[in-house]
Amino acid sequence: MKTMLMAAVAAALLMSGSAAFAQQGQGQGQGQGPGSGKGAAQHAAMMKAMDTDGDGSVSLDEFLNAPRGNSKQSADTIKQRRTAHFKQLDRNGDGVLSLDELPTKRR
Repeated sequence: MKTMLMAAVAAALLMSGSAAFAQQGQGQGQGQGPGSGKGAAQHAAMMKAMDTDGDGSVSLDEFLNAPRGNSKQSADTIKQRRTAHFKQLDRNGDGVLSLDELPTKRR
């Protein structure tokens, strides 16, 4: 139960940070690298919660299966949106998300 709660919180953080990533292009503006500020600890916790196989990165399957609250959208629509979001975050295109690919600053 605690893991599911952490995953839900982590996913919410990821979703809130994606708008900043889209606005900044690379998500690392003005000296805000992946290891700086309190966001780094939140991102690390989020990655750990979504990384169900423990390999240190989040695959598309792990990203798609992370709990994200209730939605009135169809399962296909949710999957399409999450897949597009994953591709946006996967800056190096390797098919997995690493901590350094996550947005680091909110506007």
